[in-house]
Amino acid sequence: MPSITAAAHTAIGLTRKTNEDDHRIYLDQEIVVQSGRPPLFAVADGMGSYRNGAQASSLAVDQLGHFYSLEPADFKGERSLQDLFFRANTAVTRLRNESRANYGMGTTLTCLMVDPATLEAILLYVGDSGAWLLRAGELLRLTIPHVDQSGAITQHIGMGPGMQLERVRLLLAPGDRLLLCSDGVDGQVRSSMLDSVLRDAPSPAEAAQALTSLADKLGGKDNATAIVIFVGEATP
Repeated sequence: MPSITAAAHTAIGLTRKTNEDDHRIYLDQEIVVQSGRPPLFAVADGMGSYRNGAQASSLAVDQLGHFYSLEPADFKGERSLQDLFFRANTAVTRLRNESRANYGMGTTLTCLMVDPATLEAILLYVGDSGAWLLRAGELLRLTIPHVDQSGAITQHIGMGPGMQLERVRLLLAPGDRLLLCSDGVDGQVRSSMLDSVLRDAPSPAEAAQALTSLADKLGGKDNATAIVIFVGEATP
């Protein structure tokens, strides 16, 4: 079975007071191993003031943890993952509508699910947190940001019943390297530089930290979060 390794790093940046990003790597925790269900990797970028943005992004990525606690009779694979996106949307929308102080509360959410045996993967996302694939020397962007011409986010968790979820299917291969990130990374770091870091880094941890450090060096205008995933050769 091919090996999958992953690591994340997050940075507040140079202009923000707090970090509204959040992330989760559901890979080798006991609950993941015991469930036998595919690993999940997720990045969320909150919006709507420091407190509200952080709360929204944390709530969204925490919802994905229910993927591993669903009863077998209720587990529907990809369908269950989609349902958790909509559960997160409902939860954040409810909080937003509870008080005027929560006006504008919301978050992006980008999540990758990978079957370690077959390397079949599905990417679900809403908002502008990016996903990138480095394969055979070519860097490909897998997501299309949900933003209008002014740069405003047009789709996000917490917007109510109008939320639309995007889906990308792909078959991974040994040697692939993937990046999930908030726009504090790929909004500041040029794709050529993303390519260079992903290509040269000896480990996911070093790549993730290098990317957030690079975002700071280029201005640090936003929170920056990166999850880097390496797909290795099959182990004996």
